[in-house]
Amino acid sequence: MNRELKRIALRPVRPLLDRFDRIIVRLDSIDGRLERLERRMDEMEAFVQATAARVNTVSERTLTGVESAARTAQRVLEIEKLLGAAEGE
Repeated sequence: MNRELKRIALRPVRPLLDRFDRIIVRLDSIDGRLERLERRMDEMEAFVQATAARVNTVSERTLTGVESAARTAQRVLEIEKLLGAAEGE
């Protein structure tokens, strides 16, 4: 008889418990999706950092090339000045 009373007492609460079970299943599904998104974001962050490092390297090489070209042009001008001075003598 005790079991019968418990069953009767739980009857109004049963839909609520079922709803909680469905909510827990949905939350577990959302949690799984968030974990996958977190892994994907980590992959994207690593890609962006690697790309930034490559861009930095290319920028440094370009800057070095530009500086080198400027130094070469300056030396050519100085040599031309010296040659011009030598021709004038």
